[in-house]
Order: sequence, then C-alpha cells, then structure tokens
Amino acid sequence: METKKISTPVQNRSKESKERIIQAALELFGTKGIKDVTTKMIAEKAGVATGSLYVYFRDKKDITKAVLERNCELFLHIDDTEIIRSEGNVIRAIERILNELRESMGRWNVPFVEMQLLENGDPEIKALIDAFNAQILQLAKEMISSTPLTLRPANADIAAAYVFLVIDSYLFRLPYYSDLIDMSAITHEVALAIGMYLFGDQALRTAEGN
Repeated sequence: METKKISTPVQNRSKESKERIIQAALELFGTKGIKDVTTKMIAEKAGVATGSLYVYFRDKKDITKAVLERNCELFLHIDDTEIIRSEGNVIRAIERILNELRESMGRWNVPFVEMQLLENGDPEIKALIDAFNAQILQLAKEMISSTPLTLRPANADIAAAYVFLVIDSYLFRLPYYSDLIDMSAITHEVALAIGMYLFGDQALRTAEGN
C-alpha cells in the first residue's frame, strides 16, 4: 500500500493554513472532546476545504499529535528558574509559574479520562504525553533546585514527584470546575501549598518580607 505523502508548508499562506487547522482542532477538542470531533468539523472551523486539511495531516490522529507537540513547545518557553530567581517571594514566584503553565495550556481542555484512553490506545500519542509529563517533572525539579531555601523533604526526587502530581491536577482537573471556583484564588492556594510543602516556614517568611 502506498504511503500518503504529507506536505511541509513553505509559503506563508500554507503555514497559516496549517496553523489554523491546529488552532481549530485545539478549540474543538476542548469544547467537544477528541472522540466527537471529525476532520470535517476541524476543516470547517479552520476555514479550509477538507481536502486541503489532508494535504498537511494524514488523519485526526496526526492532528492530535500536532496539538500535543504544540503544547510541549509552549511549555519549553517557560523559564521557571528565572522566575524564581527574579522574585524575592517564593510563593509569588510559584504562583507566576502556575499562571504561565495554565496560560500555555490555552484551550486544551480535553477531559482527563479521554486523555487516558488516548494514552493507552496509541503508542505514538503515549510517547507525546510521556514527553509532556517529563517536562512538568523537570520543571518541578528546577523549581526545587533554583531556590536558595533549604528543602524540607529529605528526598528531592520524591519532592519533585509530589509537586508534579499537584501541578498535573491543577492543569488537567481543576479547569473543569472553573465555573464554580475562583481560579485566581485557587492558584494562590496551590502555590502556597507547594511552597509550604517544599520549604516550610521559610516560604512564609519570604512572603512576609515582600
């Protein structure tokens, strides 16, 4: 069977078309879930012909991979080390990091259960999600290592794993309750919880001093 050749956009118009497809998929996945979205719906949302969509993507799975890759790229642009070093207040620094993470997620509001099904059902998607999770874990490790405060937990790796779990819940579960809770207030509380877990009263003293 002949493998379908996918075009790599060269001209600005082609790049813009591909970008519109990715953004359309991102929005539709967030509002309807991946399962119920078709390539026709994505093409209509992007304002391109369905046939044009297949010039850039083989199928919906290919589009899903592109959306996940985009989120990974956005995460890489968050310099948590610089944020912590520039803020005298550790709690405020963690809060800034959480806000930037949430902003980078944009409209990626795919239900957690559906994400698990994707991860379990496709090795390529699982590899992307694993890479995404690895970035969050690395960010947690950098959050710990970039502050001069003394770490309260005895094991830094276990501490990083705990922070990873908190951030994961913050990014992928709490947004579904955003109509019921004040995300700004909960972001502060999550930052406070992380800071107190990692550094104890030292974190509070930096907050009081700024």
